[in-house]
Amino acid sequence: MRTVRDTVRPRTKGKTKPRSGRKPGIASFRRYVRLADGTKVTLRPIRPSDAAAERAFIEHLSPQSRYQRFFGPMQEVSDAAIAAFTQVDFSRAMALVATTKTPDGEIQIGVARYHIVPGTRCGEFAIVVADEWHGKGVARRLLKALMAAGRKHHRLKALVGEALSDNVRMIGLARALDFTIDTAPQDARLVRLRRKL
Repeated sequence: MRTVRDTVRPRTKGKTKPRSGRKPGIASFRRYVRLADGTKVTLRPIRPSDAAAERAFIEHLSPQSRYQRFFGPMQEVSDAAIAAFTQVDFSRAMALVATTKTPDGEIQIGVARYHIVPGTRCGEFAIVVADEWHGKGVARRLLKALMAAGRKHHRLKALVGEALSDNVRMIGLARALDFTIDTAPQDARLVRLRRKL
C-alpha cells in the first residue's frame, strides 16, 4: 500500500530556518491498544529519533511486503529516505507508528501515514505492518487511528490510496472499514481506495 507522495526531496544548499513542522496537539496524539493475544501496542506520531527503528522495520519486511508497500523492489533504504520518512512536516502530513515492548526494548511493528493533497481536505494514505504481526489487528488499529488523527488535526474529509489488486489483506481491511474500492483508471493492476471521514 503506498501513497504516490512518498518521495525524497533533495537537501537545499545554504542555511534554512529550522522548523518543527508540528501542529499544536499532534505531539500529544497517542493511543494505547491491546491486541487479541494480549500484546500492548502504542500508536503515536513518528519522530526523527525513530530513524534507526524505521530502518530496521523496513529492512526486516519481506520482499512481498516491500513490493506491496512501495509497488516495486526496494533493495536498500537510503539515509535520505529514512530522513524523509521520520522528519515529517506535520502541517501537511501525518505519520503514526505502532510500537511494542520486547525484552530487547521497544520495536516498531507498523506505520501508517498520509499526505494532504494540495488544495483539498483529502489525505493520500499508506500503511504497512511487519510480516510477523500480520493477522493480529495491528493494521486495523493503525488505520483507524490515522483516520481519527486526520479528522482531529487536519479536518480531513476523506482518505484515498492505492493498492495492488492482488493485495488481499489490504483490500480486506479497506472493505472492513467501509472504504470504496474501484479499479484505478491509470493502471489495471491497482485498485483505488476511498473513505469519507
